[in-house]
Amino acid sequence: MLRWGAELYFALNLHNELPTGIDRVIYYSDALTAAAIVDGCRLATTGRFAGLTATDIVVADARNQLYLVEFGAIAGVDMMLDATEFSALDSVRVEIAISVLRVRGGDGVCLGWRRHRRPL
Repeated sequence: MLRWGAELYFALNLHNELPTGIDRVIYYSDALTAAAIVDGCRLATTGRFAGLTATDIVVADARNQLYLVEFGAIAGVDMMLDATEFSALDSVRVEIAISVLRVRGGDGVCLGWRRHRRPL
């Protein structure tokens, strides 16, 4: 469910016809489901991260892959940044930081974060 929500959250809006971000998640579900997705994405940034280690993340990067749990965690960090909750970023695990850094473009924008990597 978090991956689905994260994909909607980050989906390109080529024709400006649909809402963006969490509003798009609400559009395709409802406010209660969207709130649960937001909570789950934020929790994924500070939780155990499905038992993955920094080494696992780096190996996946070398293989040009993403673990499914990374989608929600990356969305959680983006949500914190959008809400300017910089103090909450102190609790982000190093594995999440590695994930965010490896999918961000040089200009600080998530570029094709889902299209160019195969899920594990």
